[in-house]
Amino acid sequence: MDEEKALKAFLVFADIHVEKTHYLPRLVEICAAVDKTFYELTQVARELTDYAVEVRYIDDWREISLEEAVEAVNKAEKAMAFVREKIDVGEDND
Repeated sequence: MDEEKALKAFLVFADIHVEKTHYLPRLVEICAAVDKTFYELTQVARELTDYAVEVRYIDDWREISLEEAVEAVNKAEKAMAFVREKIDVGEDND
């Protein structure tokens, strides 16, 4: 699950229409309409949007350094953990 899918999962969980977009700041904005704490993800969403879009369109992709890749993965993991907490999908929810 990537950060885009996590944000969309929250919207489904909240019974909110999911727009057809890969633009993470827009998804954060929609999530924040339900839960204002999502605004905490605004900067991360801006930083990760290029990765959410460019990987789909390989002709536009650019080489990135290992350091940049690790930093992006760490940010994405934090964003996903934030959303996971919101929808409480832990193993103990059986």
